[in-house]
Amino acid sequence: MFIICELTNPVNSLLSLSSMEAKACVLVVLDGFGVSREDLSNPIFVAEPKNFQYLKENYAYGALQANGMAVGMPWGQGGDSRVGHLAIGAGRIVYQNSARISQAVKDGTFNSNPELLSVISSANTSSKALHLVGLLSEGVVHANIEHFQAMLALAKSQGLEKVYMHFFSDGKDSAPRSVVSLVERVRGIADSVGVGVVSTIIGRYYGMNSNGDWKKTERVFQLLTELRGQTGSFSQFVDELYAQGRNDDFLSPFVFENAAPIQNGDSVVFMNFQEEGIRQLAGAFSLTDFTGFSRSLPPNIHLVSLTNYSEMFQSIRVAFPEQEIDDCLAQVISEKGLAQMSVGESINYASTAYYFNGLSDEAFENQFIVSIPSNDIVSQAQKPEMKASAVASRVVQAIEEQSYKFILANFVNADIVAQAGDFNATVAAIKAVDEALGSIVRACEAQKVALIVTSSHSNAERVVNPITGEVETRLDANPVPFILASPGFKKGTPSVPVRQTQAIGMLADVAPTILELLGIEKPALMTGRSLLRFLR
Repeated sequence: MFIICELTNPVNSLLSLSSMEAKACVLVVLDGFGVSREDLSNPIFVAEPKNFQYLKENYAYGALQANGMAVGMPWGQGGDSRVGHLAIGAGRIVYQNSARISQAVKDGTFNSNPELLSVISSANTSSKALHLVGLLSEGVVHANIEHFQAMLALAKSQGLEKVYMHFFSDGKDSAPRSVVSLVERVRGIADSVGVGVVSTIIGRYYGMNSNGDWKKTERVFQLLTELRGQTGSFSQFVDELYAQGRNDDFLSPFVFENAAPIQNGDSVVFMNFQEEGIRQLAGAFSLTDFTGFSRSLPPNIHLVSLTNYSEMFQSIRVAFPEQEIDDCLAQVISEKGLAQMSVGESINYASTAYYFNGLSDEAFENQFIVSIPSNDIVSQAQKPEMKASAVASRVVQAIEEQSYKFILANFVNADIVAQAGDFNATVAAIKAVDEALGSIVRACEAQKVALIVTSSHSNAERVVNPITGEVETRLDANPVPFILASPGFKKGTPSVPVRQTQAIGMLADVAPTILELLGIEKPALMTGRSLLRFLR
């Protein structure tokens, strides 16, 4: 991330940090830009990002924890865009949905959840079916296999016999080609529990589209309600996909033996706990004024989601309501009557709006959210530069306008492209981001503006396993960089090559650091600390 703050009284000594107050501040987030071993297995190292390296060598540099308990996740679990932007914007550790639900499973409160019991009771009373819909993944970024198992066990305990599972195949947060083994794993769980049928599956490219491509969502809707998909040998079906050079995330609709569609009076639980990827599909099932595509909606279906996807979805009951996050960074700045701007690509719109704003869909007063339309292509790895230059141009324009107290910019290239498992494309993505970064650096230095650099989570630093050489698309639990580039933090002479993996703080510390730079008092709910005194 970059935080750009124009200083009224630049200082040359860290001893006078408390007197620093910026006229403006810009935060740029580099999604997926982590800190790891510097060798040929690391696309960031191979890309040799000169502008990033310039900042690293000439300004205060450290690393931040962006995973595990530092961002409200289980120990050792890597973060993601939702987790990272939420922690940065909130300025505190926010315990994530995955951890909250898993804890409910462990302590038994999952089995007494009123919404989950209600949706099962509805199916039981009317002799209808229960359908579980969500991502089938080795990771716990969007959904968790353990939560599917808990739902099967709860349904079994309530005497429900008709339970059908509808999956999105992963390929990003899991090994790129692991869907066959994952399906067998779930079947084994269902056999052990004594209830549950794997009914349909489709790649997350379709099932979790969040870019407004309703044609993809329509294919999923038709699969779930009409069983429009291929049948036959699933392993052969997957082999044909791999022969085309594609991974699990691009799996076409497939219908398993003994499948059942979502029909009149059935119950549905959306199992994804991260809202961004599931919103379009949930909207197709719940909105009365839906216009995304022509649909034939089964009547009288009982809808429940594990977490809240949107306040617009009034017909979807929520099993685990969101925590209220007051006094997030954007809110604090707004309440001071200051103008602010957020800039990013549409493919990751929620990061610069909903997540950063403390799980609020509404912009705060005097907050302007700019969404640059992402390339409408099958894989962003085809154009790894994405819209980095457009995002940077808008940020530079805003810096030069001097109209905003705070600017947030988000570059998603490193993360999105690394998820495709294409090493060379990831290198190209990092180079594109670095070039965009260079234009922001030049604008900041020309305006004598302070700049902070960090990332929402790691990913692109490890696309290939350095031991086995195999492609890796799963998120890693590495720290992320943090650079404060301002006149008061410039080193006297260029340092020797910097190697920093020991964390000086965590993502929750970013917002308090920004507030101190702006001369704004940190609210009590922000438990993160300013990093100004820990940089050198």
